[in-house]
Amino acid sequence: VEGLLAVRAARKAVTEKIETHLIDKAADTATIVDGRITAFVQFLEGIARMPLLSDPAATYQEKLALLAQEASFDSRINYLLITDLQGNLYLNDGSIEDISAKKWLKNAGKENYVSEPFYSETRKALLIAMSVPIYDINKNVVGTLVALLNGLILCNDVKDITVGKTGECYVLDKDGVTIGDKDTTLV
Repeated sequence: VEGLLAVRAARKAVTEKIETHLIDKAADTATIVDGRITAFVQFLEGIARMPLLSDPAATYQEKLALLAQEASFDSRINYLLITDLQGNLYLNDGSIEDISAKKWLKNAGKENYVSEPFYSETRKALLIAMSVPIYDINKNVVGTLVALLNGLILCNDVKDITVGKTGECYVLDKDGVTIGDKDTTLV
């Protein structure tokens, strides 16, 4: 009986230690992924501070040409686009798309926004949208810089993180849907 109680107590202690370790590892992993996303948002904020983007005399085509040049320096970026305050998204081909209903545009000027991966019907791709406000010299919001990234970018962020010797990590959204995994078919 004493042996059985000792085995149960040892099993419980080991289980509690493993649970604590996994919780700590999950927190560490979340910090790493959050740091990578924060660094990218700061990169976008730097682009948004370019004087041409807030210049009312510059055309949207001039602004888009600058953004296309900046996007070419980072392979993670599919598109760098710009919106006005009415929710018009200006595209490289000269067309304008009304995106005023998008959540990330509604938050423009209040906070930066990073979406969960979504499938874009117009672009026929899985994307993640990141947006940051564009300020003029008086610190008034004059538009939004929108970066559309490959929707599997979170997969790249977690594929090199291991738990123990063979464990893997993945990212779930608030509803439990996989949005980042080493196995991209699960996203």
